[in-house]
Amino acid sequence: MELRKTSRYPLDLRVAFRWTNEGQDHFGTGSTRDISAAGMFVFSEHCPPYDARLSCEVTAPRSRSAGSLQIKASGRVVRIEGNERGKCEGFAVYGDMQLFSEDSVSAWLARSDQVDEI
Repeated sequence: MELRKTSRYPLDLRVAFRWTNEGQDHFGTGSTRDISAAGMFVFSEHCPPYDARLSCEVTAPRSRSAGSLQIKASGRVVRIEGNERGKCEGFAVYGDMQLFSEDSVSAWLARSDQVDEI
C-alpha cells in the first residue's frame, strides 16, 4: 500500500548539500534517485546523520539550451540506507523541495525566452 501523498519522479540530478553538526559545517555531494514536492532520495557516500537539517542545491539541466538551473531546497534526513557492510549508500530527505531561487528562475526564464526568439 502506497502511503506517499505526492508523486515521485525518477531523476538523476547532481546535488550538493550541507549540514551543521555540533557547531561544525559539513558538506557532501551526490545524485538524486527521485524527487517529489515533499522530498528526495540522494545517493552519496557522504551521509549526514539521521534527523540532520540540510540545505541542498540540485542542479537541473535546462531543456532548451546549454546551462543549468539551481534548485534550492531544505529538509530533514528521515532515512539512511547502507550496504551489508554498513557503509552509507544514500539517504532520504523530507522538507520543502520547491524553494526555487527567484533570481535563478527569472534568469532561466529570460534566457529561455531569448532562445525562442532566435
